[in-house]
Amino acid sequence: MRVTSRVGENWLSFFSMENRILKCF
Repeated sequence: MRVTSRVGENWLSFFSMENRILKCF
């Protein structure tokens, strides 16, 4: 469970970063 939660947080951070790049474009 802890591992999945960690992966989820990493995914969320990565998704937010991609969203920012898309907004910049």
